[in-house]
Amino acid sequence: EVPTTQKRQVHLICAGRTVCVATSSVTITNELYAHLFLEEGYAIGQIFRKTGAVPDFALLSAGLVADIDDGDLENIFAGQAKEDDAKKTKLWRRYTLSVEGFSCDIVEVFPDRTMFTRGEEWLQDGQQEFSVDKQDVRQTSTVAPVSPVGSSC
Repeated sequence: EVPTTQKRQVHLICAGRTVCVATSSVTITNELYAHLFLEEGYAIGQIFRKTGAVPDFALLSAGLVADIDDGDLENIFAGQAKEDDAKKTKLWRRYTLSVEGFSCDIVEVFPDRTMFTRGEEWLQDGQQEFSVDKQDVRQTSTVAPVSPVGSSC
């Protein structure tokens, strides 16, 4: 069976602020996972909950940058991330989640690392909203493209 590969981007929003932009490259070789992900629209975490599968987790890399764009995302996915010597405020991490038939390579970018220490204060202040410059949502299967999805807390 030929694997289905799809790339999608999700903006996680809490209190009207983007707290994370997650770009995922998902490879599927199992019919159940393909049905849940591509036809029923389940998110990655929902699939693991629905099936009761516990994925293997591997942190591949992490870092801090002043800014990030789609070229930087491609470098991170290729394992060629570079540190930015300017004001490093954005935190990113790349990891994989996988079970037999369903593999996810995920890059998460957090807009400001102080969000982890300031908590609700960070959510309420007037800091500038964060997004990745260009939404790069592609797929390499014969299934219809998936648009970026917003998720709220």
